Amino acid sequence: MNRRKVLILTYHRFSKSEHPYRISEKEFEAHLTYLAKHNNVLSLDEVVDAKRSGDELPPNTTVITIDDGYHDAYDVAFPLLEKFRIPATLYTITDFVDGKVWLWTDLMRYLLLESEAGFFSYEHPNGEKVESALEDYEQKTEVAGRVNAILKKLPEEEKTYRIKEIAESLEQLRLLQSNSKYYCMETNQEIIGIDTPEDFEKLKSMV
Repeated sequence: MNRRKVLILTYHRFSKSEHPYRISEKEFEAHLTYLAKHNNVLSLDEVVDAKRSGDELPPNTTVITIDDGYHDAYDVAFPLLEKFRIPATLYTITDFVDGKVWLWTDLMRYLLLESEAGFFSYEHPNGEKVESALEDYEQKTEVAGRVNAILKKLPEEEKTYRIKEIAESLEQLRLLQSNSKYYCMETNQEIIGIDTPEDFEKLKSMV
């Protein structure tokens, strides 16, 4: 990784304890410990101001962002950011915070959790495939995470089509249509997402 490029780390969900698709309090503290030692973590405003004025940024400049506006960003992440005195930028989808729209990742989890199907199978045209029993909450959320990992790579129009396709296969198309006013997409961003405990370890190997 180029030490002169700005590294932007984006987080989404946090939890007090270990979770397969959220960053736990313990893990986030370890991330901040590492970043405080090895990186120069600046606020997004500081980086933008430096770019505009032509000032040189320090090596390994890093920006932390937190997307979507879930309450766990305040409950879990904020106290640790305050402890380490590390800045972060929080992006909120205001209609989501107000309970007016769905995030597409939550929608996929909702479809699977509401499904009465005992087995799930999805094969994307690119060859990626997800197959699993749907016997309990853990299996359904694990499958949703795997499907979301495939869908997030797609353009918005195709992503919408594939979600409808999956809803139909689960006999949940009616449920999707009845909640369509809450359905929204995220904007694609060229950043490094830290969504699982393994993501940060991969990042460290790149530096």
